[in-house]
Amino acid sequence: MRPSQGSLADARLCGCPRDWRGLIAPTHRARRTRSRPIDNRSVTDVEEASRELRELEAQVTAAFRAPESLAPLPADAHRRPRLRLSQRPSFGNHRSWAVWGPNEVVGHPHRDAMVRRIVWRRDLDWDRSNPMLRLQNLGEPLRPLLEVADAIIEASKLDPMMEAVPPLRIPTQTMLNPPSLTLDGEHYAVEIDAGSRRWVYEWVGVTMHRTSAAEDDIAIARWAGELRHVLDAVIASDGIQTHPDNIP
Repeated sequence: MRPSQGSLADARLCGCPRDWRGLIAPTHRARRTRSRPIDNRSVTDVEEASRELRELEAQVTAAFRAPESLAPLPADAHRRPRLRLSQRPSFGNHRSWAVWGPNEVVGHPHRDAMVRRIVWRRDLDWDRSNPMLRLQNLGEPLRPLLEVADAIIEASKLDPMMEAVPPLRIPTQTMLNPPSLTLDGEHYAVEIDAGSRRWVYEWVGVTMHRTSAAEDDIAIARWAGELRHVLDAVIASDGIQTHPDNIP
């Protein structure tokens, strides 16, 4: 039997650094409230749905860039995440992973980090032009449905992945032979913050398994896929899912 949130939080946080205490908050739902100006022009449901989707995507992008803005606020909310991954398929839910820490030196007995995964339930937010759904949402604020899951990850699981980061490589082949068209596939990104240095790499994939569309991206795409698997496994076994009320 899976323990309750309170007992799980107590069990996971026992012996961890004081920085991670207060990680878990009661379950609630994530929706961003934004007032919209009154528009007396006549627009179709399809046109309004397209406008709403653009605004939802902008709100989700902001949440992915500032994962610490979602409640419950992590103890390291004043710091930038040291690692971020994102996955944005053309059709499907968008996901983002952020890792804070470890803040202790190698060899510290409680050298742990926190991972946060944000999922935009695009499958539920996408059908904005459905007349019945529009009637149900009439008068409701426009805000994305976000699922947030937090977990503690031991440095022993994270360190080997960080040591295996492929070396930064300029995509010379793609630059010399640019594609004649842009693939409508999954868009991925990796960001590593090392304090005085920050590395950001983005690429386009063609499958939900992070398969790279360009030869230059194969190494980083495979590494990101393995890291995502590690983080998802930790969240699946030890994570707590929450639904913040809003996005400040």
